[in-house]
Amino acid sequence: MKAMKKTELELKKSLDLETKTLNIMVDELYNSYGLRMFKAGSEWENMDLEEIAYLKQLGSHDIPVLMKVGGVEARTEIRNLLEIGVESFLAPMVESEFALEKFVTITKGICQKHHKKPRLAMMIESIQTYNNLDIILNSPYFDELEMLVLGRLDLSNSMGIQNVDAPEVQEICKKIIDAVHKKGKSVSVGGFVNPRTALSIKNEFQADHLNTINFLLNIDKCQDLSEGVRLMLNTEIAYYESLKNLNPQRNDFYQSRVEITKKKLVASVD
Repeated sequence: MKAMKKTELELKKSLDLETKTLNIMVDELYNSYGLRMFKAGSEWENMDLEEIAYLKQLGSHDIPVLMKVGGVEARTEIRNLLEIGVESFLAPMVESEFALEKFVTITKGICQKHHKKPRLAMMIESIQTYNNLDIILNSPYFDELEMLVLGRLDLSNSMGIQNVDAPEVQEICKKIIDAVHKKGKSVSVGGFVNPRTALSIKNEFQADHLNTINFLLNIDKCQDLSEGVRLMLNTEIAYYESLKNLNPQRNDFYQSRVEITKKKLVASVD
């Protein structure tokens, strides 16, 4: 039997209840497990401004949103994000010094016109970026970045490998992190992070941060890394469940995100 659709009032009541639960979970992540930033994106993450604004207001702390924009020249997107208070931007698929230059100059230029000082970061998510790493790290535009985010899933796929924990992928990740640390920048590691692999990422990679789709934590400020990642993933599930009441037209998409995150929790007990 097909479930009846919720009325607008029922959706609001459900959203209010779920938001209260989410606020508690986010505060616990912040206070005990080193939550540093929310993380959002407009491409693979497929998040709109309403969903990002909802994420941004969660918890009782002013937690910044690190937004993975649609490209290195995402002018309109950056302007729209500034309007909702997002001031930290993550460049996707930077594979050359020229791409980094465009991202830094365009983003800073837009933010200056809005009297904002942005926090900038870039993704390392392809073997091509690794091959050009020395040139990128020695660019004057690299100095403008606060951190790098290592996307192991896309990186491994670009190497023709379907396992983010494969030895060949781990070796490349270690070399990237070591090189970035020598330039005085921090690194966050993402890509199917789960409670079982979290400690190995800390100990073998010497990474500064870990991130899931929507949360980024500071490893040194996390009292129990495996439990912190577990709570991040469960909070992510709760976030997407709450979005079903915020925007029920996207229920199927939100459920697909729930299933992706549940697979990470299952992988941690295999």
